[in-house]
Amino acid sequence: MLIVKLGRGLEAAIARIAVVAGKSESSIVREAVVRYLKDIEDAALVKKSRAASGRAKPITAVRKVLGLDCATGDGALILLRESTKSILLILNE
Repeated sequence: MLIVKLGRGLEAAIARIAVVAGKSESSIVREAVVRYLKDIEDAALVKKSRAASGRAKPITAVRKVLGLDCATGDGALILLRESTKSILLILNE
């Protein structure tokens, strides 16, 4: 078990969000910590990738390499996350 001291303002915000979401305060905090840890992990992977390649690639270049250019513009992009791997799908109606 982990005990974390929070300021009154943060504690009140968590309580409000829990009521609106219909979840427990513990659940809200747990979800926030999980998201934060995933973000930190993603940032570390980006940093490692940039160090290996020397620089970041523009999103247009990445989309072109992956064949993600939608000629009609009506495609919806969905990002599915599985552990540290991300899968980008295009769905056309």
